[in-house]
Amino acid sequence: MPITQIPGPQSKPIKPTRPAPTQPPKWWIQSVVADLLRRLRWPQHKADPAQESPPSTTGKPRPTEPPAIPHRPVEVATRPLKKIAVVNHKGGVGKTSTTVHLAGALAEMDYRVLVFDCDSQGDLTCVTISAQQRLASCTR
Repeated sequence: MPITQIPGPQSKPIKPTRPAPTQPPKWWIQSVVADLLRRLRWPQHKADPAQESPPSTTGKPRPTEPPAIPHRPVEVATRPLKKIAVVNHKGGVGKTSTTVHLAGALAEMDYRVLVFDCDSQGDLTCVTISAQQRLASCTR
C-alpha cells in the first residue's frame, strides 16, 4: 500500500497542499532569520561586493584575500542591544538546539552574538565548549 493512501473502505490518494521546497535548508533558515530581524526592526546589513584585484605583472594569478570587515567597538555602538529569549516550561522541546541554530544564523549574517543558557541539565557548554576551553577563548 502506498504511503499516500489511508487504509479503509473509502481510501483515496492524498494530494499535497503545497509543493516540496526547492531551496536548500540554509536559505530557508536565512529567510526565517531575515523575517525575524524585520519584525524586530533590525537593520539588515548587506556584504560589500567582492573587489577584483589588479592583473598580475608576473603572469601568475594573484591570490585574493577576503575584504576586511569593519569593526566598531561595543562602547560606541549606535544601535541598542537586542535580546531574544527562547523559553518553554517543558524540557526536551529543542530550546538549546533552536538557540544554537538561531545564534549561528545571526553570526553568519555578521551580527555579534552572545548566547546565555540557564538550563541546568543540558546547557550550551556540552554543545560548544570542550573541557579544555575557557570562556575567554570563546569570545572575540
